[in-house]
Amino acid sequence: MVTNAKAMSVLIGGLGIDGKLLVVGVSPEAIEVSPLQLIGKRALVAGWPSGRAADSEDTMRFSALEGVTPWSRLSRSPRPPKD
Repeated sequence: MVTNAKAMSVLIGGLGIDGKLLVVGVSPEAIEVSPLQLIGKRALVAGWPSGRAADSEDTMRFSALEGVTPWSRLSRSPRPPKD
């Protein structure tokens, strides 16, 4: 989970057509996004409450006890824009 607004802002540039960035980490700083980054790709940035930190810790503990492993899919993404 990313809670750094600057890192989330960089991710927006890597969204593809109909790409979605779901924000679940809280940061006091603003996420920077240009309308062109969203409209040109029909991209979406949305927020969703993910619960308390204790809930995440309980889930991780349960996963470790039960041998639950993550399922991940790798995909190519464009390089982030240079500062």
